[in-house]
Amino acid sequence: MVMLGRTFSILARRLVDDLLSVVFPTLCALCGEPVDSLADGITCAACWSGVDALPTFARCPRCHAPRSAEATTTECPACRGMVLDGLRYIGPYDGVLRAHVLFLKRKPQVCRRLREKIQEVLAEESAFRDVAVVLPVPLHPRRLRERGYNQAELLAEEVARALARPLEKDVLRRIIYTEPHRAGMDALARARRVAGSFAVTSAEAVRGRVILLVDDVFTSGATLNECARTLRRSGARAVYGFVIGRALA
Repeated sequence: MVMLGRTFSILARRLVDDLLSVVFPTLCALCGEPVDSLADGITCAACWSGVDALPTFARCPRCHAPRSAEATTTECPACRGMVLDGLRYIGPYDGVLRAHVLFLKRKPQVCRRLREKIQEVLAEESAFRDVAVVLPVPLHPRRLRERGYNQAELLAEEVARALARPLEKDVLRRIIYTEPHRAGMDALARARRVAGSFAVTSAEAVRGRVILLVDDVFTSGATLNECARTLRRSGARAVYGFVIGRALA
């Protein structure tokens, strides 16, 4: 009965999306062509077709940064200073994914196409099989009041649902307010800015467990790494990260 109800809910949501796309037509945020279905969000199906999974070869097994096929060393430059045990993402932070991440900061809406992309990546990731709990990267209460919601929490709900793992929204909190990172700040400056900004409210909830942190984007990694450092101090066995887009040089 539960499975039947879930299937009905998915079909009903798709029907509503298709009907609303007829009543409220919109144009693609990238190319300006019509968006035929609300399932595609703010970009059209043609633009979405360019969001392909990264190749299974020539990627760092830890952080999944693309690597040269001719690379002979096992050391990945992108992993230097990384506290996370692993990082996974849908694709580079540009085009469709960048448009939807920025949109999510303005509107609390995760379109069906993005939900499906999240599910695809997670279904193929064996590293997450031992994940015990999913945590969103928290906003400071001041920022949360300004925005009205936490976009990382919306994404974490989709991740937890796809992995069939519990979502804990209050285990990790942001206790120090910091201004958004400025363009041009290097990784060290970003790391210093967020140092000590997070706290675990219940060590028992993370002690000895594999944690999956969820955020919208990974740039320098300062925020996710500081979260991972905080969780490890409270006894987490391993901490992985998942984001929608990763900034790639």
